[in-house]
Amino acid sequence: MPHTELRVHGVAGHSAEHILGRQHTTRVAGDSDAGFYRPTPPEDPRGPAGLDLEAYRWGSLTSGAASRALWLLLLPFTLANLTYWLRPAGPRGAGLSRLFALSLTGSFVVGISGVTMDVLGWQRGRGDWVGAGALGTAAVIGVLWFLGRQTWKRYESYRGTATPPGTASLWNGELPVVRGRALHVGAAFATLAALVPGPRGFTVAAVLVLACAAVLVLVPAVHDSGSRQPRWTLGTGAVRTAGLLVAAVTVTHALTADVAYTRDAPLPGYADTVLWLFAGQSLLLLVLAVRAGRTPALVGSYALWTTALFNAGLTHRVARLVERPWDDWVLPAAYKWTALGFDFALVIGVVVALLAWRVLRRGRAAARAVADRDFPGGRAADPTRAGKIDTAISGSRLTEAARPLLLGAYVPLLLGALAATGLAIADARVPTALVWAVNLGTWLIGACVLAVMALGLWAYSSQTMRRTVGALWDIGTFWPRLAHPLAPPCYAERAVPELAGRVRDLRSVVLVGDSQGSVLSLAAVLHLAGDRPAGLGLVTHGSPLGRVYAHYFPAWFDADVFGRVDVPWVNLWRDTDPLAGPAPDADNRRLRDPIEFTGPIRGHGGYRADPAYSTAIWDVAGHERGPDAPPAPREGPEVGGTPGLVQQRRPEPGRVLDGAGRPEPDDAGP
Repeated sequence: MPHTELRVHGVAGHSAEHILGRQHTTRVAGDSDAGFYRPTPPEDPRGPAGLDLEAYRWGSLTSGAASRALWLLLLPFTLANLTYWLRPAGPRGAGLSRLFALSLTGSFVVGISGVTMDVLGWQRGRGDWVGAGALGTAAVIGVLWFLGRQTWKRYESYRGTATPPGTASLWNGELPVVRGRALHVGAAFATLAALVPGPRGFTVAAVLVLACAAVLVLVPAVHDSGSRQPRWTLGTGAVRTAGLLVAAVTVTHALTADVAYTRDAPLPGYADTVLWLFAGQSLLLLVLAVRAGRTPALVGSYALWTTALFNAGLTHRVARLVERPWDDWVLPAAYKWTALGFDFALVIGVVVALLAWRVLRRGRAAARAVADRDFPGGRAADPTRAGKIDTAISGSRLTEAARPLLLGAYVPLLLGALAATGLAIADARVPTALVWAVNLGTWLIGACVLAVMALGLWAYSSQTMRRTVGALWDIGTFWPRLAHPLAPPCYAERAVPELAGRVRDLRSVVLVGDSQGSVLSLAAVLHLAGDRPAGLGLVTHGSPLGRVYAHYFPAWFDADVFGRVDVPWVNLWRDTDPLAGPAPDADNRRLRDPIEFTGPIRGHGGYRADPAYSTAIWDVAGHERGPDAPPAPREGPEVGGTPGLVQQRRPEPGRVLDGAGRPEPDDAGP
């Protein structure tokens, strides 16, 4: 039977001492980024169910350094990567998702070049600074390349107890990310070369490199972790080298040759590139919607629009800062319409917020029924307290409303984007009466970028805010970088194989996953496959597996996947938890929240403080009783200060639990 209770924390990234409820711990495996910890003497090494305690702390893979808030600037890359994982099962839309992600790298380069080459190099420098501006863009690409390589070393290529090289696995992206990064870096340098004014032959060479990158990104074998044929690695490396050489030649030419400067005109071809690239990407997303469904196209559209807004806002703000009369600037018409469109998007955002508030109000009736069932007579005794419980329950149910709300916002935003694109193609000018709205849009875009960065800094330094913002971020970065290798790194590439390896070594384990840690725990169980130890059990609490992953990623978390979890599994959830709910094929146990009518409402946190937690550990650990079984759960608080009481009764499997761990009647479910 299991002898180790291995706890895997959620998005908050708590310390090992907090996870274990002990003041002194030591690392027994792993490193400072992700390691396994146990209590050190004189601390009690056992948990409330009598099992040896161990914690897997992986939070430093996604949090801990304030500088990582800068990853939020690459949010469009994360969204582009998600389009791949939001597809239905099978190959439909896989190549289109990767091609769209590649085009978004091009948009990134075009946006940076709008500042370095067009605004500063061409218009401010009268053509003499184009080469220097191109060097600036090349430096940004180089930084992105460096970050991609460094994170690959730390995540995808990390070995430890991970998957052996060459093993086909979802969590073995070492080769696919290397190849994909080579294609994206080559395409980025080729895009730069195509934007630099110069001989036509240079442009043709750059376009050929882009075409080669586009073709290879569509080839499934290039992105298959099981395909180790050197020709794909050599081919993608050749694209990267070719892009780098073409960019080097064109930039050198721009630095040494005389450029025919045209007064009162933007960088030659730049405005058309901005416009037709956006139009082509919109068409690509339309095809993706037909092939793979509306959800990938919706998320891809938000990635595209975010990129367009960032590029427009950055160009306008830098132009405003440069000492030159505003009327002398000739900026792409597409950017002006984009800035105006942001004002429209904010109006849509306000409408969506009002609709969410209405959904919250309409859900209070169902919430009242749950609260009155859990606390008979409580509303009559204290209506205000009952109202707070109603609000917590109804607010948690906004998770299911997220998709229809986003779809509702998508329709007017799509119409607005199409209208702006059409006006830009027609070379229509923004009416003089609306120039103020364009200026307001650029200011608001800049303010939003700063606000996002500030939010990221706050989230990485505040545990409370990290639970709110970090949950969404960790869901986005959970997925391997198969579509966009320059996106923020996938922590699961290291965490899942490492956790599976530790379970394999320990053999007799109850794996306990909290929040996002429950997803890692389930993935580790599946990763073990035929090498799964006989003494393995699973307990999840606050788990988004049912409400988020099965709902939004059905191709990867469907009935067949959950059916392969052939180990004892108890899942704890609350009506007040905005992320958690019943998990398919698990022994689902609903916990009353608050435990007592006047007690704290815990929502997504504090599951280990509930007495039902130790009961679940006891049930899973005692699935197969033996002579070496641990003693019954102890009375009283867990050593180290975990604030809940643990209790001795064991409910019948499948029953709903009240706050004291007692089974309620069969009809007491939500």
